[in-house]
Amino acid sequence: MPLSHRGVSPVVGTVLLVALAAVLATGLLAAGTAMESLDDPPPSAVLAGEDVTAACAGCGSTDQVVRVRHRAGDPIAMADVALVVSVPGRDVRGRLVDLPLATNCLRDTHVDGTDLFDGRCGRVSGALTAVGTDADGVWRAGEHVAVRLRKGAVRLDPGADVVVRVVHTPSGTVVARQRLTAVD
Repeated sequence: MPLSHRGVSPVVGTVLLVALAAVLATGLLAAGTAMESLDDPPPSAVLAGEDVTAACAGCGSTDQVVRVRHRAGDPIAMADVALVVSVPGRDVRGRLVDLPLATNCLRDTHVDGTDLFDGRCGRVSGALTAVGTDADGVWRAGEHVAVRLRKGAVRLDPGADVVVRVVHTPSGTVVARQRLTAVD
């Protein structure tokens, strides 16, 4: 072997080892970052909706009430979620934020997007509020949330669908989704 080729193998080996170390370090950094995001995964829940009574003249406070029960899954800290209500086909969507409410009255600061909601006191209940039996700020299996839709914002006809999504705000993940249908 000629004298000029003797030092090539150790140099190539050193370069390859440095490259391999860099690739492994990058992989470990990426894995560490991914593991860090798994420390606080969003909750998972199953919802069950009740019938929504369609809008009607003179029906009173029971029409257009959207009521959803947490059937199973993780307890949901209300401070970490937004409740999104939409009416497909009508391009109407409203979000309840800054939960739980201090009272059973909605204020403008609690509504993001279209104001679909009846803001009068007593038109929201359950784990959405800090009053009543579910007043600990956590939505657990067996508990409900309820909100009444304002007729001036949307009038539900029989057969109209209403979709409720619970969004984990720190991650932007939809924790649960439920479709309800308005009945007479």
